[in-house]
Amino acid sequence: MYAILSYFYFVLAVMLNTIVFILVRKADKLDSFRYVFFTYCATDVFFALAHAISLAYWAHLPHVILFFPTGPLAEVPRLIPIAFQLQSVAYVFVICLVCSTFLNRYRLMSR
Repeated sequence: MYAILSYFYFVLAVMLNTIVFILVRKADKLDSFRYVFFTYCATDVFFALAHAISLAYWAHLPHVILFFPTGPLAEVPRLIPIAFQLQSVAYVFVICLVCSTFLNRYRLMSR
């Protein structure tokens, strides 16, 4: 069930981000914030793809975090470490995007 939902969310993420990409491209009042939306769309699809490849479960133990791939590509030894690294990069990138969005909104409010 987890795999089916993850693949469904991947397809849903691609469809919704395509709609957002089209709507943002046509909007006139977004100016430089338009590129932040484009980056959000690309990062979301990138993260959904990395998650769909690995279907990672994780466990937090004292002093260690364990990741367990459960997807259909879990048996491919070279692909799973790359997918985990891509997921980690996507996590960090999303955090940076949230911070930049907050700073941009604060900048706009303090004008």
